[in-house]
Amino acid sequence: MDQSLQNLQNQFLKELRENKTPISIFLVNGVRLHGCVEFFDNYVVAVRSEVTQLGTR
Repeated sequence: MDQSLQNLQNQFLKELRENKTPISIFLVNGVRLHGCVEFFDNYVVAVRSEVTQLGTR
């Protein structure tokens, strides 16, 4: 990914995490994860919610 796009993505996810903004993420298999961003890096976005969900292939 282009460095400027990576920086934009990191800024966006950081804002979501700091503000504890509720989000929904749809996985490629159609599973919807809803909660708040707890952690992220180049490969992972960890979402915390009241319900435990695991996305599988």
